[in-house]
Amino acid sequence: LKVCERMFDGIPQVDGGKVDRQEAENMIPEIQSLFDAERIPYATHEFDGMVNALDKNGDGLLNKDDFSNGILQIAEGVRPVSIIEINREILETRYQVTELKEEISKFLHLERNTKSNAAKGSSSLEAKQRGD
Repeated sequence: LKVCERMFDGIPQVDGGKVDRQEAENMIPEIQSLFDAERIPYATHEFDGMVNALDKNGDGLLNKDDFSNGILQIAEGVRPVSIIEINREILETRYQVTELKEEISKFLHLERNTKSNAAKGSSSLEAKQRGD
């Protein structure tokens, strides 16, 4: 854990102790070298989506705990690929829900305007028929 934290501390920080996701991705070869030196088995593809999955809110920034825990999960054989896939799907689902909410809001606004305009048109037609 301390080694992971030192690696994280070596990455330029951009926002309150967080680092840019791209900077963290640049650390992957160093992390793999550490695994090789310690004879920790891993599959190269496990690192491919790790950084994306660690960016839980999608802002492109990672904190030290998430970075270190992601590396430890791979080292412990948790097989975070499935965790990474789940996290990625959660982010995609959040995005889709947000988009859906926006579309529903637009639709409801349009529907209200249509009803309002229809009511105004109906009142005008009735007034014309009465001779107002």
